[in-house]
Amino acid sequence: MIRFHTGSAEVQIEDRAWKVWNRACNDQPGTGLGDRHLHALINVHGVTMNGGTSHSAHIRSVDDFDRAARACEYLQLPELAALLREIAGGGVHG
Repeated sequence: MIRFHTGSAEVQIEDRAWKVWNRACNDQPGTGLGDRHLHALINVHGVTMNGGTSHSAHIRSVDDFDRAARACEYLQLPELAALLREIAGGGVHG
């Protein structure tokens, strides 16, 4: 178990979850299906949060968006998967 403080709250994270997250954030994620899906989603999410959907559509490839959309389907987030495909296709900018 990992413990750290954020402001006045103590946060505890299971060691296994922490390792999974760190693998997914790495440039070369783990080889497991969940690792690859989480990495694909983080890859698009970070750029989108940084510069918006138009920016991410120009920076990330259609394949990046497709992998992120498949990750959403794996995580049972079909609406987000559809939105990612729409952004990749040029239908959403902002």
